[in-house]
Amino acid sequence: MNTIRIRGERMLNLQQFNNRNNPEYVRHWIPRLQPPDQYILRMLIRKPHGNFMIPKYLEWLRTFIVHSLEFQQTAIGITHPYCYITVRSGLVTSTTDDEWHLDGFSTNISHLPEQNYIWCDSFGTEFTSIPIEFPSDFSGSRHNINHYIQDTLALKPQPIVTAHPDRIYCFDPYVIHRRPQIPNGIRRTFIRLSFIPIEIIDDNCTRNPLLPTPIYGRHAVKDFRDKLERYKVA
Repeated sequence: MNTIRIRGERMLNLQQFNNRNNPEYVRHWIPRLQPPDQYILRMLIRKPHGNFMIPKYLEWLRTFIVHSLEFQQTAIGITHPYCYITVRSGLVTSTTDDEWHLDGFSTNISHLPEQNYIWCDSFGTEFTSIPIEFPSDFSGSRHNINHYIQDTLALKPQPIVTAHPDRIYCFDPYVIHRRPQIPNGIRRTFIRLSFIPIEIIDDNCTRNPLLPTPIYGRHAVKDFRDKLERYKVA
């Protein structure tokens, strides 16, 4: 059986894409308070051997974090040293999330897969579990894996499963997903909690006032991902 738990015990690899990789349902959840307008990208909220450090303006997310942590500990059974939170609440402003992509697939350092917990109040995330075979000369450190997946699916569209609003889902770097196309002027709340085995070395991350972090001098998208080649799909 191909579960997130089983996948999580093996080092990140391209061969896993030969299988159908699906997200897993966690539970229904509705915030007790109205979500404020917030745009937070991968804010560190737990370091190795430390407690969760949640700024007061993110207290409305505490039960979401508790539910996700319970699933991580019981259903997944894998402990990672770092935890990051992403929040996009307000007018939809992101421009590339409606393209097929992966979260957390990096081959720069050999490591176990991360696990992500997502929730949204509308326009549920779309998933597809098409098996993808990567050519023998494809290199994650040279080629843009998201572009390869996007180009592959453009040639052979696959059935799409849409996540239900107000439900928490768990997925890993093997799950292909995208945000649906959203008309201008729409307000939406999206949350992602990430349990990660390695530190994210990226100055684009929103800084947590309760967890001082160094200036890395590195922007993951501009300095690395945008410079990767686009592998030509036959």
